Amino acid sequence: MHVNDPDGRGPGFKELQFAPVLKALIEGRYQGYASVEVFDAESDPETIGSRSMGCLHGICDALGHSSR
Repeated sequence: MHVNDPDGRGPGFKELQFAPVLKALIEGRYQGYASVEVFDAESDPETIGSRSMGCLHGICDALGHSSR
């Protein structure tokens, strides 16, 4: 599964709420991977990666699901 914001940036850069999406995947017992697919690389790759991963891990932690 690829995740990105509708504006082409990674999770955590804009307003899209990823929590409902991740919750549905967890409840549906999704076992695959989630990868960040960015089309607007205004920031450097390290910033995009760390912010996006932090956003997704934080949501999974808040939902009580280990993402690591």
